[in-house]
Amino acid sequence: RLEAGVYDFALLDVGSQARLETLGPVLLRVRGRVDVGHAGFVGPRAAMASASEFVIDCNAIDPAPLPDSASVNFGESSNLRALLLAPNALVRLLPHSSLVGAIGASHVWIGEGATLRHEDGIVGPPLCTIASCDDEDPCPYDACCGGT
Repeated sequence: RLEAGVYDFALLDVGSQARLETLGPVLLRVRGRVDVGHAGFVGPRAAMASASEFVIDCNAIDPAPLPDSASVNFGESSNLRALLLAPNALVRLLPHSSLVGAIGASHVWIGEGATLRHEDGIVGPPLCTIASCDDEDPCPYDACCGGT
């Protein structure tokens, strides 16, 4: 069980039928692979906790979106309740796995009978548009738009 806080892992490997439970809001930063075994559980311990109380930020990179080489894997019949960020990786949900929360990933592969249920969503900075970018400063650099 993880107490509330921020954690940095090189990789995350949750075995078959194992549980990784959080006891409060957690940000889990993972530099490499995320693997959850058959019938594993990852999420808040409290039934009333929301998915936004557990954020998994995976920094793995998948050069090609091939299911057999995915860096983020949820085994058959596994359950995840979290906001999962994997912007450069393939997330693979094997058959009959379940995710409650949201996924932000380069690619997502969903197996037969797997379910996704949106809860909370991923919040980021507001989108920058040409109209919102001009800070009315005469210098050529507008922070929002990277100098354009």
